[in-house]
Amino acid sequence: MLQRHPNLFLFLAGALAVAALPPINILPLIFLSLAFLILQIVNARNTRQAFARGFWWGLGYFAVGFYWINVALTVDWPRFAWLLPLCAIGLPAIVAIYSGLCSAAVFVTANYTRRPRLGIILLFPIFWTALEILRGHALSGFPWNVIGTAFTDFSALFQILSVVGIYGAGFIIALCAALCVAAFELPKHKFKYLGAAMVIIIAVAVFGAIRLQQDIPSEKILNVRIVQPNIPQDEKWDMASRQKNLGKLMALTAEPSNLVPDLVVWPEASVPYILSEVPEARMIIAEHLPRGAILAAGTIRRDAQTQQFFNSIEYMDVSSEILSHYDKFHLVPFGEYVPFGKYIPLPVVTAFSGLGRGAGPQTQIIAGVGISPLVCYEVIFPGEVVDVKNHPQLLLNVTNDGWYGNTIGPHQHLAQARARAVEEGIPLVRAANTGISVAVDRFGRIQKSLSYGTDGMIDAEVIITDTAPPLSAGGGFYLYLSVLIGIYAVFVIRMTLR
Repeated sequence: MLQRHPNLFLFLAGALAVAALPPINILPLIFLSLAFLILQIVNARNTRQAFARGFWWGLGYFAVGFYWINVALTVDWPRFAWLLPLCAIGLPAIVAIYSGLCSAAVFVTANYTRRPRLGIILLFPIFWTALEILRGHALSGFPWNVIGTAFTDFSALFQILSVVGIYGAGFIIALCAALCVAAFELPKHKFKYLGAAMVIIIAVAVFGAIRLQQDIPSEKILNVRIVQPNIPQDEKWDMASRQKNLGKLMALTAEPSNLVPDLVVWPEASVPYILSEVPEARMIIAEHLPRGAILAAGTIRRDAQTQQFFNSIEYMDVSSEILSHYDKFHLVPFGEYVPFGKYIPLPVVTAFSGLGRGAGPQTQIIAGVGISPLVCYEVIFPGEVVDVKNHPQLLLNVTNDGWYGNTIGPHQHLAQARARAVEEGIPLVRAANTGISVAVDRFGRIQKSLSYGTDGMIDAEVIITDTAPPLSAGGGFYLYLSVLIGIYAVFVIRMTLR
């Protein structure tokens, strides 16, 4: 059966690997699934077959891992139905090209060695990591569900991101899977290869356990109120519901508590008005702000000079004045802009392309704290969430995952946000319209949360510190990951060319 239909089994193996990621977290599945893929590449007859095997694995992984995108289309089915083939099949197939290219590149390169079968096995982690990084940057980049995300809910393993980042975690996973295949392929040396895989995982866990024991010096406590209104997507932009929606946000903001907030956070595009153009709305909101607090609200902003719309965060205090703003710069393809949209003058396409692009990551001083604001999926891009010249003290993420329903999508999005906290070594505050809203410490651990589909607010005491950021901060992990891969490449050359 396997020999007759290898692509079917590869598709299923890729689909099964999704269960290793949040929220299911069956970690061994990612190792087993990748090991199966490597074995199939080893047994490929030619480059074309090697590509096909990687592609079919990727198609299963991404079709299942991205299924939640299709749920967004049901919010306005008559308008978005034409996108279903693209989201259900087209997007997974496009992204699966990366795993196909990885498999083909491994196969071709290994055939230049004296031991091609072993070469495929040992070269796989290098090419896999390179193609994941390429996926995160090519065109607009889409580093969603890189395999290192499987470490998210295993706190000790997760800390390795502070050195080699999420891509480095993926390299370690691929390496351990490859070593297990090498043990199967070379039974005389199985204990050596299996032992090496175990030593790597244990070393990563020990490093993480030690890091988790570090004291967090508390130079400042920022009291934050995170508001989750849980407004249904089909009501969010309903003109008749604007007052009700705003009232819900204000009621949660003004709810009594023992903690007096310094900062109140509302989700992405939560304000149902162009805030700068409606002073009456600002005054009403200001009346509900706790004394001395600053509101960070997700808004749609219109530039007064250019009339360009932006997906933004605007800051307001009890005087009802807008203090500053941040404009989203990583826009969602086909959601906030259309790639090459000016060359595709179809109304159904250009309707998506109305938002302007912001200047990029920046550190803003809000409530006396250096904050790096991020709107929605900007938080998924490793090494691109902070101003490297002015490292912040806090990540602030506002989002609206209500499009995707109670699927695995919001959990995957949260996992990637937590990864940025570990990489940058600073806490994260996240306000999501329908959930999952959280306060996360600098180790990526959730301190407080509101589950998906509930309305409410979180009051969190966020520890702010000026300690030096970890090695991985600001994309520094690329250097240390390169060193790690370089050392491993020397080992591979010695093993395959002798």
